[in-house]
Amino acid sequence: MTNFGQVLFMKKLLRKFVPESIILLYHKTLAVLANVFYGFPSRRLKVIGVTGTNGKTTTCNLIWEILTEAGNKVGLTTSINFKIADKSWINRTKQGMQGRFRLQKLLREMVKAGCQYAVIETTSEGIKQYRHWGINYQTVVFTNLTPEHIESHGSFEKYKEAKGRLFAALKGQELYSRLLRHFAPRNDAKKVSVVNLDDEQAEYFVKFEADEKWGYGVKSEIRNPKSEKNFKNQISNFKKIIATDCKLLAQGSEFDLEYENQKYHFKTNLLGEFNIYNCLAAIAVGLLQGVEIKIIQQALEKMVGVPGRMEVIYDSKRDITVIVDYAHDPAALEKVYETILSVRGSGYLPSLASNSFASLSRGSLCSPEARPSSGKHPEPHSSIIAVLGAVGGGRDKAKRPKLGSLAAKYAKYVIITNEDPYDDDPAEIMNQVEVGVKSDLNRQINQNYWKILDRRKAIEKAVALAKPKEVIVLTGKGCEEVMAVRECLVPWDDRAVVRQVLGIA
Repeated sequence: MTNFGQVLFMKKLLRKFVPESIILLYHKTLAVLANVFYGFPSRRLKVIGVTGTNGKTTTCNLIWEILTEAGNKVGLTTSINFKIADKSWINRTKQGMQGRFRLQKLLREMVKAGCQYAVIETTSEGIKQYRHWGINYQTVVFTNLTPEHIESHGSFEKYKEAKGRLFAALKGQELYSRLLRHFAPRNDAKKVSVVNLDDEQAEYFVKFEADEKWGYGVKSEIRNPKSEKNFKNQISNFKKIIATDCKLLAQGSEFDLEYENQKYHFKTNLLGEFNIYNCLAAIAVGLLQGVEIKIIQQALEKMVGVPGRMEVIYDSKRDITVIVDYAHDPAALEKVYETILSVRGSGYLPSLASNSFASLSRGSLCSPEARPSSGKHPEPHSSIIAVLGAVGGGRDKAKRPKLGSLAAKYAKYVIITNEDPYDDDPAEIMNQVEVGVKSDLNRQINQNYWKILDRRKAIEKAVALAKPKEVIVLTGKGCEEVMAVRECLVPWDDRAVVRQVLGIA
């Protein structure tokens, strides 16, 4: 059995036979030991944590770019990559937030490399298992919240509460502050929270205590439908950055930023409205760290994209485009489809010669006539071929039909395939995704949707179906280089396989 298999086996054994209170004590004990063993390295760093359902990885990388552009040495740990100053490598662990000892080791290496900052993608599962314990977070960022990891947490409320614990830890670490003094010098920088004010769950996160509170959003969106007046009172003392005049363009996005009664123009190569929100979160962190607006603008313009996030592979011979994206939950998947379908074109989606919609004129991507209808059936101009699956291992079974339903709504053709089944039956996972696809009564097996277990053959089928100017959207794995199959991590890279199938370098 591989190390990965041993970990999975131990997790199952613990969940089956050990009370949850004992499991949590085990996790916290490991957290304490890891901090002590590595000497509480975060006390020598300015630590920025980013949490939320979607956007964490992109936001973390944007923050890294901004702080690095400002001349700082910055460490980074996300679900796809690690960086320590100018050294970077791929995350092949299948963990968004690293385990306690591995994470503390990374922080220690950042200190040794002379880093001033550490940017940590902080997941709800990691928080639940106390991987954040002992880390001296100075800034925490909330991106958004939609139902995810419900099997692990038990309910959406508990999932939200897990995210909230990161914010609670900003000002609630007195229990071990005396212990910390014995191992590392104190770092008494102010504690700052940064919240997406447009998210429906914002009201929950703005309540947590912090020395300074920041909020961000799009001018037309800031609201709270449940208690708007109370919400506005809660955020009245926030420092706010607001995006206005947002233009989702062929080459990326542009927007004006309102901050302290001034307007600043920003450009980014990142596509979609959701990436404007990611940019706003990163801009807020840059500003609160004293980075000049000009430097932040330069950093955002330089960043071409995040691997496996709306990553484009263009086949000039066939004149087709493949977009590889990590989207694996309904909210993220719908945003990917909407971003692609909202491109203004001549009745079809564009071919993409680079990691942007460079072949189009600089028209708005948000025109109403370009958006898909709210019904089940794709518009005639929909030239998406969706290739997707759903993760196994008992994770969020309820979302599987929803993923299929979204693919049926937005795509011309749907191909259901295998994706990280872990120890679940991949055929059964595919059947559950198919339930959602068949909610569109016009869908007929082997006519406008297919079930192909072999992911490579599924990609080959999509390429065979694609006509010039059409777009294959391959979701679920992004830039991951392994697939979790039973107790093994099998080498697999969607992007490499796509290039092999297309016969391009």
